[in-house]
Amino acid sequence: MAYLREKGIDTELFDRKKGVGAYEAILFSKSLQSATLTLAREAKAAGTRVIFDICDNIFEAKDTPAKARKVERLRQILSLADIIIYATPALKEQISSRVPRIGALQLVIPDMLEELEKLGGRLSLKERFDLTRLARFHRTHAGALHCVWFGKCQGSKSGLVHVHAAVRELELFSRSHKVTLTIIGDQRTRYWSAARKWDIPHFYLPWTLSSFSPAMKMHNVAIVPVEKNDYTVGKTINRPATALRAGLGVIADAIPAYEELRPFIVLDDWQQGLHRYCTTHPRDDAGCQAAREHIASLYGADAVGSQWLALVRSMQSEAKASARMAILD
Repeated sequence: MAYLREKGIDTELFDRKKGVGAYEAILFSKSLQSATLTLAREAKAAGTRVIFDICDNIFEAKDTPAKARKVERLRQILSLADIIIYATPALKEQISSRVPRIGALQLVIPDMLEELEKLGGRLSLKERFDLTRLARFHRTHAGALHCVWFGKCQGSKSGLVHVHAAVRELELFSRSHKVTLTIIGDQRTRYWSAARKWDIPHFYLPWTLSSFSPAMKMHNVAIVPVEKNDYTVGKTINRPATALRAGLGVIADAIPAYEELRPFIVLDDWQQGLHRYCTTHPRDDAGCQAAREHIASLYGADAVGSQWLALVRSMQSEAKASARMAILD
């Protein structure tokens, strides 16, 4: 939104008081509530363009009754959309195969990687306390390779369920080098359940926007274990990119989105990666620096924002008017 405004595009968060008729287009981002579907129908009836932005294969998310309802709303919203934006080519292929009669214009525009340090704000007393505890944990294990995993969980599809295999690699590495693992997440109970089987020093930090960036910078390496399945293969580059931008090295299992980083980080070779970052700190690692430059060139504000700008200007050209766009997140 900030980028489009800087370029002269009238863009704002959707204002329900103004109603759908006040906008040339409404962009629905990660919004699949019942109210979203109602709003999309109203927009379509009013002649307002419906743009739907999707970054996950919701069809393959964890199986719950709520998921079934969400999937049905997704199908209906996709049928109403004038334009659908996918975060990755793999995701576009996945969704298109599940909803073969999509009549919308379908485009791939990657996620813009934001500067998390600028978004965080002031730390609360609780956040400062948690970071102090993390620093104390690291001092207790001085000289160790400090690893971190961060993320959410989708049942057996993704998340902590895939960390177990990576921990086995860390345990093997710990026979010759000290290593620690920090989990940054929002499901402490899942962590407790998983960590009972771990034989390396570990620490849990609740995820908050303000504490995330300083916590990441306290580590050497981000581990990104990913089991290939119909949910994960459409995922974006965001997780390794976020870690690299924070100054960390990255060891990951490969999925399609990560392949472009193969020349810079370590994919599918955990022991080689752990030894690499133990020998050379990521801040001095040429591959990590090259990865950050690569990411900035493809996923920075200008690289991604310019693609959205081109889309909006194409709509303006078709309408021969200045488009006002609303974002519903």
